[in-house]
Parts: sequence; structure tokens; C-alpha cells
Amino acid sequence: MAEIDLQMATLPPLVGLWVNWMMVVFMSSICFVRRHIEARWALASFICSMSLAILIFHLWGNIHLFGLAHLILWAPLFIYLLMRFKSDLEKKYKSWSLFKIWIIMLITTIGVSLPFDIRDIFLVIQGTKGMH
Repeated sequence: MAEIDLQMATLPPLVGLWVNWMMVVFMSSICFVRRHIEARWALASFICSMSLAILIFHLWGNIHLFGLAHLILWAPLFIYLLMRFKSDLEKKYKSWSLFKIWIIMLITTIGVSLPFDIRDIFLVIQGTKGMH
């Protein structure tokens, strides 16, 4: 874990802020798990992606491959949440609620994160990004 911290410390400050933002958004799912299946899936995906990211780090020693865990677990979650929002949630939550605000923030956060994750994975494969 110390090696992960060392590599994280070399990232630009905005990346650190983004990582913290993702953690806050995903951990906020705890507020909604009792009443909303989407929050349960988000929390499970978050916990599993953190575990998988640590495994990936131990295998390859590169934090830039954390995106692999996001791609494996968050891409299906993203599609699921979009489909749920467009069908059931949009109809069910026409007015604004904390849950609706949170789900929009989560979908947006994942939607912004995944392209950067894909980019990082390709750059590592090409050998141009952070092989430690």
C-alpha cells in the first residue's frame, strides 16, 4: 500500500481531487442503500473495484492500470444506471430529490472517469505511461 501512496503522490493535484470526488460520490451511496437498488449496486461496484484495483496493482505495480478495474466494474454499472434512469427513475423522480441529484452525479462521474481510464490503459499498453 505504501507503493500505491508513493505513486499517487506523483500525480497532478487535480487528479488527486478527482479521486477524492469519486470516493465521495460512490461512498454517498450509503445514504441510499436501504431504499434504492441502484445505490446497492453502486456501493458493491465501488468496493469490488477497489479490491480489484489493489490486485491489479500487485500484479503490475502501476496505478495507471486502476482504470482496468473501473472499466470492468463501472462500465456495466454505468449502462445499468443510464437504462434505469431513462426508464424507471426519470418517471418515478420527476421532481428533484437528494437521490435523483446523487444518481445524476454518479452517472456523470462515471461517464467522465471511464474515457480517462481507457486512455490510461492504452498509454500503459503502448509503454508511454508510468511503468514502475
